[in-house]
Amino acid sequence: MDLEQRLKEIEVILTNVKKIYSLLELSKVGDIIEYEKITVLFKETKMNGKIRTYLTKARDRLVNEKGILFATINSVGLKRMDDSEIVNSSGKYIKRISRMAKKSVKKLSCSDYNILNNEDRIKHNTIMSLYGGITAATSIKSFKKVEAIVKDNNKSLPLGETLELFK
Repeated sequence: MDLEQRLKEIEVILTNVKKIYSLLELSKVGDIIEYEKITVLFKETKMNGKIRTYLTKARDRLVNEKGILFATINSVGLKRMDDSEIVNSSGKYIKRISRMAKKSVKKLSCSDYNILNNEDRIKHNTIMSLYGGITAATSIKSFKKVEAIVKDNNKSLPLGETLELFK
C-alpha cells in the first residue's frame, strides 16, 4: 500500500469518526442514542467491526475533548451519563484493578524464582511489590479508610496523605 492510498484511508476513518462524534456531541445528559441511529449514518442495518471502531474513537475523543461520557446499554445503544452515573460507574474499575493485580501476582508466582538471574529477580520483586501495593490500596478496608477521611474533608486527598493511610 502506498502513502497516498494510506492517507485516503486515514481521511475516511477521520470522516467516519467525525460523523459519530457529531451525533453523540449533540446529545443531552440522559439521552439514549440507539445503535440503529449510528448504523444509519453508514447505510448499514447493524453494527459491524468498522463502525464499532469509529464509535470507540469518537467516544474517546468526546471524553478527552468535552468531558462527555456514555454508558453502553446492551443491544440498544449508548446513554449519555450524568455526573452521578459517572462517579458510580467508576467504582467498578477499582474492583477490576484489584482483580487484575491479584491475577497477575498468581501468574508471576508461576515463575521459579530460584532459577532467575539477578536482573529478572529484581524485576520480579519490583512487580510483586507494586502489585501488592495495588491490592492493598484497592481493598474494601482501604476504601473505607480513605472514604472516612474524605468524608470529613469533602475533597480528594493528595497522594502522600493517601499512601500514609495504608501504613
